[in-house]
Amino acid sequence: FREKRLAQMVLLENVLLLVGGLATGTVAALLAVLPHKLTGNASIPTHLLRDLALMLLAVLVVGIISSLLSVRASLKVPVLSALRGE
Repeated sequence: FREKRLAQMVLLENVLLLVGGLATGTVAALLAVLPHKLTGNASIPTHLLRDLALMLLAVLVVGIISSLLSVRASLKVPVLSALRGE
């Protein structure tokens, strides 16, 4: 693999795992709150939902940036000799 292609594959894998984890956690949280919401005992203010969405977006952006930085750092290591050492 060329370095650019390898970097794209690793970055894509990291982003997919990050998005999958965020989606799974969000769905699990919604399912946990759903019974309380359906019984009418809970109200969720819109500013709270906005703050929650901003926090999830911040986690996504920081995760992508850290993945990009780790991919850049890992490309400086000779891949073939590292694989032979395994």
